[in-house]
Amino acid sequence: MSSNKLKVLHIGMEDALSPSGGLGVHMDELTRKLAKDVDITLFCVGDGEEGFSESRNRRVMRIVNQNDFWMGSPTSAYVDLVTLDQFLLNAVQAFSNERFDVIHLHDSHLWRVARTLAELWDAKIVYTVHLAHTLVHDFIATDSWAYAATNEMSAAYESDAVISVSNAYRAEFANQVMLSTDRIDVIPNGVDSQFLNSIPFDIAIREKYGTPRRKLAVFVGRLVSSKGVELVTSLAAQRPDWDFVAVASIAPTIEKYARELPRRFRAAEQALDNFTWLNRLDQPTKWLLMKAADIGLVPSIHEPFGIVALEWMALETPLMTTGVGGLADFVNTSNAVVVEYDVEAWSRALTKFKRSERRIEQGLVTAQSYTWSSAADDTMKVYEKVMNHDRQFRQPRIVMATGRT
Repeated sequence: MSSNKLKVLHIGMEDALSPSGGLGVHMDELTRKLAKDVDITLFCVGDGEEGFSESRNRRVMRIVNQNDFWMGSPTSAYVDLVTLDQFLLNAVQAFSNERFDVIHLHDSHLWRVARTLAELWDAKIVYTVHLAHTLVHDFIATDSWAYAATNEMSAAYESDAVISVSNAYRAEFANQVMLSTDRIDVIPNGVDSQFLNSIPFDIAIREKYGTPRRKLAVFVGRLVSSKGVELVTSLAAQRPDWDFVAVASIAPTIEKYARELPRRFRAAEQALDNFTWLNRLDQPTKWLLMKAADIGLVPSIHEPFGIVALEWMALETPLMTTGVGGLADFVNTSNAVVVEYDVEAWSRALTKFKRSERRIEQGLVTAQSYTWSSAADDTMKVYEKVMNHDRQFRQPRIVMATGRT
C-alpha cells in the first residue's frame, strides 16, 4: 500500500469478511472499492479468527468478541464496557506505531474507541449511521440504552462528518438527535447486480428447502424484531400451502424480547412442517436459496436502508415488503408487492400473488442503479471535505435516565 495515500481506519462490530447482516456487507463492499484510492484498514470482530490478514488490497484486523450473546440482558451495559476495553486494548497493541488520517465509524457502540483514537492520532472522524438504537427501540430504562443513546448523540455532534444510508433515515435521525439535516450526507448502499443476476436457479437447493406442491417464501435478515421476523412464523402457521425458510442470524441487540426470539423460532420449527430456521448460511448457498425462492420477504418494522431488498431485485426474485424507512427510497409498487405490517394482510397478499415479469424487470433496473462504486466515490468526497476543514470540537453529551440530554 502506498504511503502517500490517505490512511483510513474502518471500525465496526460485525465481521466484514463473513457478514451476517447489512453492516458487514456494507463495510466489505465499500472498502473493496475504496482500496484502489485509499490505504484501508478494517478493524472489526471476527468469528473465531483474530489478528491481521490481507484481503483484496485491504489490511484487516479482527478480534474475537466473546460477549455478543450477553447483549439485551440486564448486564449488557457491563458488556459494552468489556467490548470497549477489547477494542482499545487491541488498537494499542496493533496500531502503536501508526497514524491514521480518518477514522470511519460504522457502529455507535464503538464511538468511544473512535474518539479516543482520533485524539491520539489527531484524526478526523466520519460516522455512518447504519442503525440508531434510539429510533429502533422504545425507551428502555437500562444503563445499556442510556449508553447507546449517549454514544449516538455524541457521535452525531462531534464527528467531523455524518453519513446516512438513506434520505428517509437522515430525516428520522436528524429529528431524533435535533441535528440539522444539512450536516448529514446521504450515501446509499449498493449491490453487485451483475454478480447476483448471474446466479443460476439450482433445482437441488429448491428441493432441499421446499416441497413440490408448495410455493417457497424466504426471509433473510438478522433475528431481531425490527426486521419483522415474528410475522414470518405467524404466516407459516396460517399458510400450510407455502413453505417458509428464515435465514435469520442471532444478533447482539438491546431490543426488548430479542433473547426470546431464538426459542420462539426453534419452537415454530418443531411445531410446523412448513417452516425452517437457519441461524447461519454461507453466502453462496444463501444466494442460491434466494434465487430458488418464489418470493422474498422483507417485512421490516424499522429499516435504515434494506440491502437485502436490492439483492432480491438483482436476483430477479419477486419481493414482498412493508416498504418502511429507507426502503421507501427505492421500493414502490412498480418493483415490489408492498404490504403494511399485518399478518392477515400478508396472508391475503400471498393468496393473490402471481409472478409479474414487469415488476421483476423494474426491480432489476432499480438494483442496477445502486452501485458500490458510486458509494465509494461519494465517500471519497466526504473524506476530502473533512480533510480540508478543522476538526470538530468534541464534548461528551450525556443522556440521563429519562432519555433526555
